[in-house]
Amino acid sequence: MRVREHFKLTEKQAPLAAVTRADTPEVAKRRQPCLALDIAPLAGKLKTRPQSIAEQLDGLKVPPPCREWYLGL
Repeated sequence: MRVREHFKLTEKQAPLAAVTRADTPEVAKRRQPCLALDIAPLAGKLKTRPQSIAEQLDGLKVPPPCREWYLGL
């Protein structure tokens, strides 16, 4: 939902919904339970600190070819 808020989109423009594995058991059977990437072991070896999701989201911009469309929403 943070993506929708970041780009100031309405629910109609970006119909996103949170889903849990319990809500979709047929899909859950085919996917691993945790999709998180544990970068803690790698972070100690990097010279550059990995960005948080919030920091990455702040860096997202609407591409120039789409700006007119986006601003017209």
